[in-house]
Amino acid sequence: MPAVSVVIPTHNRPELLRRALRSVLAQTFQDFEIIVVDDGDHPADAEGIVRSFSDARIRYVAQEKSHSGAPAARNRGAREARAALIAFLDDDDEWLSEKLSIQVAALKEHPEAAAAFTGVAIRDEAGKNIGDRWPREKGLVNVFARTLLHPYIWTSALMVRKTAFEAVGGFDEAFPKNQEWDLTLRLAKRQPFFSIDALLTRINVQGDGAHLGGRGNLANIIQGHEMLLAKHAADYAGRPRARARIAFILFGLYREARDVAGMRRAARMAFLARPWNAVYARHYLALLFGPRFYFSVFKKRITPMI
Repeated sequence: MPAVSVVIPTHNRPELLRRALRSVLAQTFQDFEIIVVDDGDHPADAEGIVRSFSDARIRYVAQEKSHSGAPAARNRGAREARAALIAFLDDDDEWLSEKLSIQVAALKEHPEAAAAFTGVAIRDEAGKNIGDRWPREKGLVNVFARTLLHPYIWTSALMVRKTAFEAVGGFDEAFPKNQEWDLTLRLAKRQPFFSIDALLTRINVQGDGAHLGGRGNLANIIQGHEMLLAKHAADYAGRPRARARIAFILFGLYREARDVAGMRRAARMAFLARPWNAVYARHYLALLFGPRFYFSVFKKRITPMI
């Protein structure tokens, strides 16, 4: 059996898939299998890329129903996985050469950890660096409280024990956005994670309309935040700072969508969670005088604190 199963969901992006596969094959750790799960509607393209590598460690799996979504594709790959460790890589992302080696060593040394994750370097479509995300923590850590505040563990940076992944039921396929956020919370409630404070994963950001969770699909982003707050309501109820922060992010998303009813509900949620916070109070109280008054006072766009 391989030591690691690498799961790569792909959707009509054969050339990006080729780049992702190359980054896996270039790893210093070579005891792996790769499971490419095709969720697109041009199976010949993705399968052709897989065959072009002529590597028996790469398996091609086509979803029975295309457009099932990345969470369903990842879950399918996890079911097909033969290894005890699963590493996820989106087809538009890449790994630095030592990523698998360092994660495998960490999880071998710390059997109590459910997963290991790395920092990420973020690039735009032109390859320009638009930000690095360092974990700012090392070793065995409890990531639950921090993850309630914001999602800082990327799917492509995550290696998880298959037993832990199965124990929490894998990715929630109902989420149109924030699936990795939800998964991390469920895993972190059970076991600690191992943090590797190094940029070993490269996230290549595609255009807003390139995927269902992109900025061009604002309705999906809003729904994902609503579902996250609802599913983890009990945990957020006991942590007003986290609840207020996510509610205010949701408020900004509703404002971007010009959904006044949603703005009122989210602003009220943030205000009630932390009524002494001046930012939340100003926005909530201004809305009480109506949308015309509110937008005359707050003309600048709110940058979501995700």
